[in-house]
Amino acid sequence: FREQVAMFSAVGPGSLGVTGDEWDLLPWALATPSGIIDLKTGTIRPGQPGDMIKSPCPTPYDPDATCPTFLHFISTVFADDPELIRFVQRAFGAALIGQGTFKQYLIILSGIGRNGKDTLCAIILHVLGTHIAGEIPVELLLDSGKYGARSSQGPSADLMKLRGMRLG
Repeated sequence: FREQVAMFSAVGPGSLGVTGDEWDLLPWALATPSGIIDLKTGTIRPGQPGDMIKSPCPTPYDPDATCPTFLHFISTVFADDPELIRFVQRAFGAALIGQGTFKQYLIILSGIGRNGKDTLCAIILHVLGTHIAGEIPVELLLDSGKYGARSSQGPSADLMKLRGMRLG
């Protein structure tokens, strides 16, 4: 057994593991329990170890699924404004693309309370799961200054949680 371990480890540097740089390199691929969805075409294929996708969506993909309750919800929340509804759908759809250089949006949901902001975010989080979508702690975005509790540029477990996340 020792010989096998020694021979295996002698294969070369980097042969025993991967760094974080190898994961989630397919920005147009979304891993689901049903397989890998190509976000450009909507086609699905079985996942392969070489895909190296560590951030899966927990919701199975069904190309024939309908969502009348959700469509009614967004129609109600956005006052039956088809242009606004299309914009919101495109914005959240674009967020699924795992490539920050494709498009970068800062979407701010505003309005007085009980108008659907939290419900919409909760639905998106439920469908996409916490590996792909989630909250970003405000402290992570702000530099707390020379004497602050933590710098936004320093090491942080919160920063590591962002790896593979597409919507935050």
